[in-house]
Amino acid sequence: MDILERDWYEIIKRRHSRRNYINKQIDSKVLEKLNKFIKKVNSFNSGVRIKIVNESCDGVFKGIIGSYGKIKGAKSYACIIGNTNENYIDEKIGYYGEALILKATSLDLGTCWVSGTFKKEAVNEFIKLEPSEKIYAITPIGYVKEDYSLTEKLMNKMISSHKRKDLNKICIEGFNSTWPKWIKDGIKCSQLAPSAINRQPWLFSVDGSVVTVQTNNIKVNKYSKRLDCGISMLHFEIGALHNKVKGKWKHLDSSKVAKFIPNER
Repeated sequence: MDILERDWYEIIKRRHSRRNYINKQIDSKVLEKLNKFIKKVNSFNSGVRIKIVNESCDGVFKGIIGSYGKIKGAKSYACIIGNTNENYIDEKIGYYGEALILKATSLDLGTCWVSGTFKKEAVNEFIKLEPSEKIYAITPIGYVKEDYSLTEKLMNKMISSHKRKDLNKICIEGFNSTWPKWIKDGIKCSQLAPSAINRQPWLFSVDGSVVTVQTNNIKVNKYSKRLDCGISMLHFEIGALHNKVKGKWKHLDSSKVAKFIPNER
């Protein structure tokens, strides 16, 4: 189930949500690479599957979408679908959904996480769901101009989408400079993870070589903190892999989400 790619360490530094797209179909060779990656993700039987719809996204998104701004122009979008009967499905949606986002970014495609605020009836025309499935999130996928549009600049300023919490605030014991480099880089990569309304609800704690991620205690009703933590989990792994450390996540219950256990070396 190894889907991480080494260039993602640099990709996460330049990935940002994009809302305005060029009216152009995705190149067939690029789309083939993306679909090959999706096929691999879908083969894991994790309860998550991803489906690309090669149709305009303009009728899918609800105008000015909360903090996202108006999304328009993309000729394709991807649905991140989950089996509601699967344990820890929110975390898995975040983890594998972000993998799709980073793969698309590595192929020079723009994306934007959108959960909840889309027209389900418009999507259902192209997606057949099993009785236990639902669409947890959607992302437009397509080409974007190098420069941000005025609207994108204004929306990013309004929600401070590029602002990140201090490392000491996302580490329960504070960020420790004596931790192994793979742990420090993992947490720094997690610091860059996207989240709903940029709330960054994850907290990290370190016990020897085991790193645990959990949600903070700030109440929120609309968006899943565990989904956001799933995104940060993938980012942590990317930082660890950059230091040639591999491991696995063990899912946890309550406010604790998962702990990363490195492989024996």
